[in-house]
Amino acid sequence: MKIQKIWFSIYAFVFAMYPSLFLYINNSDELTFFPFVFYTVIALLLFASFLLGALYLLVRDYTISAILTSIMLILFFSHGNIIDLFIPQFTFDIGVERIFSWVVFIMISVIFIFFFFLFHKHPNAAVLFRKFFSIFALVLFVTLIYEIVPKLYIEYEAMADIDQPVASTAIRDDLPDIYYIILDGHAREDVLSELYDVNSSLFFEGLQNMGFYVASQSRSNYTQTFLSQAATLNMSYLDYIADETWERESDDLTAPKLMIRDSSVIKEIKQYGYKYVLFSSLWSGLAQKNALVDQTVSPLISANEFVYVLLERTPLSLFMQNSFTFNFNRNFFKQTLVTLAKVPEDPESTFTYVHFVKPHPPFVFDADGNVPDIKVYIGLDAEWKNFGKNTAKEYKRLYRDQVQYVDKVVLETISLILEKSSITPIIILQSDHGPAGQFVWGKTSDNRGLQERFSILNAYYFPDGDYGELYESITPVNSFRVLLNKYFNGSYELLADKNYFSSYLTPYKFKDVTEQLDLYEQ
Repeated sequence: MKIQKIWFSIYAFVFAMYPSLFLYINNSDELTFFPFVFYTVIALLLFASFLLGALYLLVRDYTISAILTSIMLILFFSHGNIIDLFIPQFTFDIGVERIFSWVVFIMISVIFIFFFFLFHKHPNAAVLFRKFFSIFALVLFVTLIYEIVPKLYIEYEAMADIDQPVASTAIRDDLPDIYYIILDGHAREDVLSELYDVNSSLFFEGLQNMGFYVASQSRSNYTQTFLSQAATLNMSYLDYIADETWERESDDLTAPKLMIRDSSVIKEIKQYGYKYVLFSSLWSGLAQKNALVDQTVSPLISANEFVYVLLERTPLSLFMQNSFTFNFNRNFFKQTLVTLAKVPEDPESTFTYVHFVKPHPPFVFDADGNVPDIKVYIGLDAEWKNFGKNTAKEYKRLYRDQVQYVDKVVLETISLILEKSSITPIIILQSDHGPAGQFVWGKTSDNRGLQERFSILNAYYFPDGDYGELYESITPVNSFRVLLNKYFNGSYELLADKNYFSSYLTPYKFKDVTEQLDLYEQ
């Protein structure tokens, strides 16, 4: 009889697995099931077992303990979804989202307590819930199997038939390492001074003293990371491709993700015998499943965005901002810098791509690298929302401090790379877009906000110091055209430098704001 009752509680374990498997299904182009998703599923099953055992000790009934475990798991992992139902209706301002998060947490706690006492006083009510949860879990389980099996098969096939590195047609012993380093959301020097009151002369002059060319009037081609990186790594604008492959009203980002993964730039550079080294990033656009990659570098095994996103959707986000979110981001950034400085020790010629989600939020460093004094947590996805006056002021203060620390340690890391390189490397140090303290989504009439979002850091280090093909207003779509022409006998014509605005809701509905920005910046 006990075995039968335990078997009927199996639906609780389906509810435990579902959040991680659902996240995997919707991000399978970026993730492999093994090891992180698999280990996360195991951890959640153990968590469910603990809850089931603890609740059984309280109620001494297998059915009720299984139902209460199921209710707790559903409420626990629905915390973020409930918030999303309401928060978009508000302007994101100091305290609003956090207060609402606490309200939701209290609400789901009250719901759980209600059911606990309901089943305590009316044990027979558990029978109806057991039948409902059994059917519900069965539907979820069948749906998961239907969705996951084809993806696991594709993953198996991809790993079994993974492309070998393209055979070199002109391997040379004197190939310089190439570093493509992204500082997400880093503004130009003039914008940092005018909008953020930051004196960044030490950083920009430091780059120039090392021999960098800094494009002082550079702007991004797009306002969003996926679009910017897809354009840069394929040396082409996306509006023409969008007409052929994407619906303008679509918000599906699969196409630019695939363009980044299957970058034409990386394919061409690998033909010359380069080893492609990809650093793991807190930005989800860098797919771990990439046949072009020769080596994936994960500075911290625990710093996995899959677990990070999963936990950020639960009530744990209310209690872990300092102990988890902050330390997680801080350690990941620091360890990535340390590991990046070791790349020159690799005897092979490498093309290294590293995307730092800094100085972009979350803000986890003050100007000295310590934990900042924070009035409101501005997270990774906060820039998707329009800020209220108070939050914009807080964003400005926190961004100003964080960018100063980031500039300092990045400059030190680049100095180490140059010092340790046996052959002087090529370095492109760039941002994908600017910050968003004043930028308002959809308000293209706000020239100052547009300037803030489009202004970017764009610096180049060429071994011979010849920057004749570069110019102050060069945009990233031309970066690798210049590099391939100069060092690999390419014959790419430079494209007209354009700036396209689009919103997160309709990322492919481009509006050319180039002339508008040109006039504003005259």
